[in-house]
Amino acid sequence: MLDHTKNGHGVEHVLEAVGMATLARSVHAAAYNARITVIGAMPAPGVPAGNPFGTSYLSIRKIAVGSRADFEAMNRSIAEHRMRPVIDRVFPFDRA
Repeated sequence: MLDHTKNGHGVEHVLEAVGMATLARSVHAAAYNARITVIGAMPAPGVPAGNPFGTSYLSIRKIAVGSRADFEAMNRSIAEHRMRPVIDRVFPFDRA
């Protein structure tokens, strides 16, 4: 699908008006860090039972993180350099 987009990297925002029947195509057409907005809550005719969204209105956001090796290296560096967070103020729980 990406080869059909203008830059070959995908689109920034997909408006998905059909639903589950074409959602996979929308995902494949989307760029890295893109947004897909599904319009409507009813599945298209012929979509098998088990729609994971049901009638819920929700957002799913996938985020990228580093590898476990990167995380462990970061923690070693924090410990080695004795880094501590700077805390400006502390509030009691009822004021949080």
